[in-house]
Amino acid sequence: MMDPEGSEYDRLFYPYLFKGGKASAGEVLLQVQHSTLEKCREVIALRRATLEHLGKQIIDAGKAMAQAFAAGATLLAFEQAKKQGLLTIGLTGYDGGKMARSAALDFCIVSPGDHIPRIQEAQATTYHALLEIVLTLLRAQGITWKEQST
Repeated sequence: MMDPEGSEYDRLFYPYLFKGGKASAGEVLLQVQHSTLEKCREVIALRRATLEHLGKQIIDAGKAMAQAFAAGATLLAFEQAKKQGLLTIGLTGYDGGKMARSAALDFCIVSPGDHIPRIQEAQATTYHALLEIVLTLLRAQGITWKEQST
């Protein structure tokens, strides 16, 4: 059961939830609503920017992945995979850092955000787009994912 006095952390970051707090429950709910809507706007903007700027690269990477999987390939860590002649694809944030400049990558998809949770959410969208491209192209060739994993 939660301590009605709260932890030191709770009292420091959420003083309005305890005796003597200055915010009403309604004010807290409005702050939470505003914060949630702002995060949603950030996620939508970053996902759109990623797809608008890198949509073709995502499609090309998905096609290359489907072709590699159709040939029985596996995804592996960058330098070793490149040495073995394998397809390399990286997802990164910020400006892409070293990964974006690495010759070991065939595709580097950068979600140019500056807040890690928003970058990860944009990368999740990229991952799902890649997966859908790969599965669609493999199905078109009569190959199912289950066949690839056996």
